[in-house]
Amino acid sequence: MLTGICTLSCAVVTEDKGRCAAAIMEADASGDGLAPAAAVGLAAGENAILHDAAQAFGAMEEFGLEGEEPPYVIHEVATTDFRTAWVWPLAGDRGERLGILVRFQADPSGPGEDQRAALGQAAGLAAMAIQHRRGETDRADRGDMLKTVVENVNQGIALFDKEFRLLHFNSVYQSMYDFPDGFLKPGRSYADMLRHLIARGEYGDVDADSFLQKRLNSLDQGSEWRKLRHRPDGTVIAVYRKNLPGGGAIVTFTDVTAEMRLAMKSQRNANLLETIVTNIDHGIRVIDGNGCLVLWNQRYLDMFGHPDHLMRKGMPYAELLHYVAKRERMNRGEALEFVNSRLALIEKTEFEGTTLTLANGATVWIHRAAMPGGGFVATYTDISKLVRAETELARKSDLLTTTVDNINQGLLVLDAGLNVALFNQAYLRLMRLTTDEIKLGMSYGDLLRIFADNGEFAAEKCPPEVSIARRLRLARAGGIRHNVHHRPNGTIVSVYRKPMPGGGRIIAFTDITDLKQVEAELVKARDLAETANRAKTEFLANMSHELRTPLNTIIGFSEIMENGVMGPIGDPRYNEYIHSINESGNHLLSLINDILDLSKIEVGKADMEEESLDLVATIDSCLMFVREQAESKGLALESQLPPHFPPFRGDRRRLKQIFINLLQNAVKFTTPGGSVTISLGHEHGAPIHVIVKDNGIGMSAADIPRALERFSQVETGLHRKFEGTGLGLPLARSLAQLHGGDIEIESSVGIGTTVRVTLPENRIVEDAKAPRRAAARG
Repeated sequence: MLTGICTLSCAVVTEDKGRCAAAIMEADASGDGLAPAAAVGLAAGENAILHDAAQAFGAMEEFGLEGEEPPYVIHEVATTDFRTAWVWPLAGDRGERLGILVRFQADPSGPGEDQRAALGQAAGLAAMAIQHRRGETDRADRGDMLKTVVENVNQGIALFDKEFRLLHFNSVYQSMYDFPDGFLKPGRSYADMLRHLIARGEYGDVDADSFLQKRLNSLDQGSEWRKLRHRPDGTVIAVYRKNLPGGGAIVTFTDVTAEMRLAMKSQRNANLLETIVTNIDHGIRVIDGNGCLVLWNQRYLDMFGHPDHLMRKGMPYAELLHYVAKRERMNRGEALEFVNSRLALIEKTEFEGTTLTLANGATVWIHRAAMPGGGFVATYTDISKLVRAETELARKSDLLTTTVDNINQGLLVLDAGLNVALFNQAYLRLMRLTTDEIKLGMSYGDLLRIFADNGEFAAEKCPPEVSIARRLRLARAGGIRHNVHHRPNGTIVSVYRKPMPGGGRIIAFTDITDLKQVEAELVKARDLAETANRAKTEFLANMSHELRTPLNTIIGFSEIMENGVMGPIGDPRYNEYIHSINESGNHLLSLINDILDLSKIEVGKADMEEESLDLVATIDSCLMFVREQAESKGLALESQLPPHFPPFRGDRRRLKQIFINLLQNAVKFTTPGGSVTISLGHEHGAPIHVIVKDNGIGMSAADIPRALERFSQVETGLHRKFEGTGLGLPLARSLAQLHGGDIEIESSVGIGTTVRVTLPENRIVEDAKAPRRAAARG
């Protein structure tokens, strides 16, 4: 009897792996004990119990009662019609916090001794109930765990009773043999399973009845066995039968296809290695960590003149060494030193290559490498031809050095790092250098500083560091370059720079002070001028006009400034003249650059510096370049560019030359109030196209070929309405062709001109992932 308690419900509450678990018990006042509730776990009153449990756990910590030992301590958590008491501590068998939460109706006077005893009894019975529940749960968990293990192993498993009927199998076995769903089930006989596999061709073309009987007879032998079975689909299954106590067997099926293929590959590799060792043009000998011969090839025997029967696997290395010492007729002391020094190599881990001259005069390079576990592998390479070649090369090098030192042209060779690699005596004489000033390996920059200190660059009217930096930049730029240098001592030197294979440059210095050489150059120039074609004659006429205008500006304004016509130099109007001089100079530079670019293209010397670039951004920058010119004429400059375009592989500077030339042409030949538009487009499978369109003066169909001809213009003569050299369109077309594209022109007089630049689709960078930025609108 639970004296003094009218009704009682009890919950064992635990914190187990972050979860709350509870077993609820109920009893009435007349009950002799607690009976389990209909459901185990939190049911009616769940929230209230969990709330009270949280309070109770908190109370244990607050009052410092967690470590108390029985007898049980009762703490009232709340006082309501139903009193709630917390009984603790009750040690959990899993190390968790465990307590008994009790709700009851009793005397308002509070829990007396009888009530305490009843609560203690409730706590004990509740604890027993939850421990029982845990036992059942643990057994179920172990069963689930074993089932999970069987289902997740990488082997097929089939369990048979002593009559060889199927007791259990896993999904791997079913999928491995591709049994249909529902075919495998407990009680299915092994004979039925065999019939199914035979009918499906699992065992190839066999007599079904005799094969079935043979397999069934093998079951009665009762022996354990392992075997490999090669299936029709090429896979290999390792089958292992193990008998079970009391009869029956468990059979496992393991897919070993990969292992078998690896073994076959290893064997093939071993055969290949043996073939290589046998046929390689190097002698090979391998000594293991025990000092015994492991491997050698015929080339080694032939190289050293050993008889074929001398070598055998496992032969002590010392025995071979004694044979060599005897054959070489070494005395006792020499032989002992020779044998001991070679045997010491077995323990070495680091080696250096050595050369050996054989009795027949051949030179052999010996390389030894340590092997894991001791010993070494030695390779022997006949380098006799190489030695002879090096000797011959040294002879030729001496001859070349003598030749270089005795020619009348100064030579300076720089390596890829712009360090002095070679110079000759003529260079020292011409540049008046001593061997104390110039050394092999010194940097080109240090050599140029010596020249600067000697006043070599004084005529350039700029700080020495600027002259040095310009020459270093030219040396790094590559390409063939030629210039004439006027030295402070009055001599004139022709400087010819040419890149060398593998990097570096060769610079040749020739004294061209002699007037005869100057005359020869003038004759050559005259002959070249006489053979120039009519197109280039017209070009020179146009160029004289184009060059005269900025030169007149430069000369005129500079004379005004020199003579002080407007007063002292401080007059602000001189700034305008300086600006005009700068513009004219830049214009001249642009013309000269165009001429040089076109000349390089003509002779096939144009260089391309390709990179992955944004076509939209490139076109935008060209628009900015001509925008001011267009606005000054009152033209509408517009663009039709996609917001995103894939990266393009090309030369950024060359592409800008194309677009700027076309835009400048369009602006030049469009009357005020007109418009110029540039667009970019591409469809899959077609070339990329950039179109520059204007509504200017246009030209006739007959004039279009002439407009694309180098050094020609549609409008000729010295009194042309529109200025220009006639290089814009031909240069743009040549640069487009360098990229694998071309230029097409459509035009009508008085209507306008459309120039289409086509570029090959294969210049799009296919694997670019980054989105392109939106293009600015004109």
